[in-house]
Amino acid sequence: MSKLLISLPENWQLTTLEQICNSIRGVTFNSSEASLTVSNDNIACLTTSAVQDQIAWETHRYIPANRVVNPQQFLQKGDLLVSTANSKSLVGKSCLVEEIPYPCTFGAFVTVLRPNSLIDPILLGYWMRSSHALNSFLETSSNTTGISNLRVSDLMALQIPLPPLPEQRQIVKVLRQAEDLRRLRYQATQRTTQLIPAFFHRMFGDPSYNTNGWPIVPLFSLIEDSQYGLSTSLKEIGDICTLRMNNITLDGRLNFSEMKYLAKDEVDFTKYDLRTGDILFNRTNSKELVGKTGLWEDIPGKYTFASYIIRVRLKEDVLPEYIWSLMNSPYGKGQVAGLGKQAVNMANINTLTVHKDCGTREIA
Repeated sequence: MSKLLISLPENWQLTTLEQICNSIRGVTFNSSEASLTVSNDNIACLTTSAVQDQIAWETHRYIPANRVVNPQQFLQKGDLLVSTANSKSLVGKSCLVEEIPYPCTFGAFVTVLRPNSLIDPILLGYWMRSSHALNSFLETSSNTTGISNLRVSDLMALQIPLPPLPEQRQIVKVLRQAEDLRRLRYQATQRTTQLIPAFFHRMFGDPSYNTNGWPIVPLFSLIEDSQYGLSTSLKEIGDICTLRMNNITLDGRLNFSEMKYLAKDEVDFTKYDLRTGDILFNRTNSKELVGKTGLWEDIPGKYTFASYIIRVRLKEDVLPEYIWSLMNSPYGKGQVAGLGKQAVNMANINTLTVHKDCGTREIA
């Protein structure tokens, strides 16, 4: 288990999970005993499928109640569910039990951490999702037949900085406020990306008719620079978030729900950075999805982009939102569809296509 090498405030202490939590192993049962049907003789049970960012209660199954041999195996508010047997990328994943909608236990591939009075459960939940914790679990888990196992002894050896309780509660308050702000920003961004193309059509119509008599220019004349993304193996955990083709939706929104990562020493940010206003083209995908176009906004953190994406940086006097809206309009999608080159069920658009062939795909 990797050690935490940081300087702590004077009134903090460095402790381990073993000193601030009890660990409780899950219930064993045969797969044939799991059922979707409730009865007087069974109880709801959560497995590793329930361990998401928030508990996926809908994944529960019912098992015979007599499989619960220890009263501690009933979930309690404030527990942390930890996936201790899963794929390598998911082992050690955890989520906090904030409410108990019905009596429930948990399966053998899950371990519950039950915090004592020294630690705020919500703060512990944040720490368990930190890069230090996840990297530690990745390092110490062992593989058997495609499944990674995290020993409870290794889990409980995880080091954690422990502030006094009043400071813990203040930290939780700040983290929750930050989460709320991120959620609101995400919702606003989603709504904006849905509305802008609609306004584009309403205000400007189909550019191919050019009823306003505006100047027509080739797309390549508006581009300052274009760059292929990184051709490097991506990881489940790392320092730098890396956008892939699945992170651009069909309607041009950016979806950050499934990210991959690179180590910071694998990225040359002089070449592969992302700046506000960058246009992101999905250059390789199925015929229906190739050419998906995203717009990079001022998003905190360090991000880069993978090889199936072309980053297009426009000239200073070109409004990125206008080009993004046009490219996500039926007119723009139709133009891009004509550029894709089909090969083995995949269509491709390269930087030469963007610069050269787009010369005949003019925009208003």
